[in-house]
Amino acid sequence: MRVRKDDDSEHSGRFKSALLNAMQGFDKNPGVLLIATTNLPESIDDAFARRFQERFLVRLPNKEERQIILKKYLKMAESSCIIQWDDIPLEYFVAKTFR
Repeated sequence: MRVRKDDDSEHSGRFKSALLNAMQGFDKNPGVLLIATTNLPESIDDAFARRFQERFLVRLPNKEERQIILKKYLKMAESSCIIQWDDIPLEYFVAKTFR
């Protein structure tokens, strides 16, 4: 739900308006939990962001954390893969996951 602009297509504008209308009143309904994610938090429409009571920013993992994550998932993939992961240094994969 990016910031609305004058040059948005008609379809996009209608969709955004319909979504905002549908979200109206969710905070008064204790049986509803609405979760949304984005990798572009700076481009979220203000009206959309106001509909959420809480916001959490989850930072990207650092090099050491990426290594731990990769080690875990490569171990899980070992049994279903023909690649010998030991032949490729883990640091190679860690470096490839940084942007």
